[in-house]
Amino acid sequence: MAVDTSEKIVQIRATLTAQTTEVSLIANNTSQTVLGVAVPDQYSIYALQGWAEIPSKEEAFLPVDDPRDSTMARRQKREFFRAGIKVGLELRIQPIGAAYTPGVGKTAGYDFFPVRPGYLINLFEYLTQAEKFKLAQGWEIVARQIDRGYGLLTGSDFISVTGYGTRSGQFLQDHNLVVIP
Repeated sequence: MAVDTSEKIVQIRATLTAQTTEVSLIANNTSQTVLGVAVPDQYSIYALQGWAEIPSKEEAFLPVDDPRDSTMARRQKREFFRAGIKVGLELRIQPIGAAYTPGVGKTAGYDFFPVRPGYLINLFEYLTQAEKFKLAQGWEIVARQIDRGYGLLTGSDFISVTGYGTRSGQFLQDHNLVVIP
């Protein structure tokens, strides 16, 4: 008997609105049973990004760098922009189904600014600097709104988190007979 590995592309898609303050993006709790033996699946994430449209807040304008600006002037423009109106997003890697507990799991916060038409940010950099991120068995990634001093999402505001990865599992192959649960 030979052991083969199959891969399936998995889409990650979740939206936070005024009505949903927390959502599970992807959970790695699956395993296949092959001939009575549990074979865990492996999730690998390759891309994750966030897009926010926040029309309920006053529009922020991205800083424009003038080639004549000094390094200090450019830094001040960016700091002024970052200090403005924003909505926060927290990504947590935690055990599946765990209640929010400070200090448990890995956490990162992101700021989304009310620019038009929307604000895009790469969330994958939080997970790893490598090509892919492997999510451990029994863990999940949760997205949650956080208040950055300007309130949470209201009205038609939303933050959309999208990405993709692969789910790979193993199966046993006995000559020409493939055993898949």
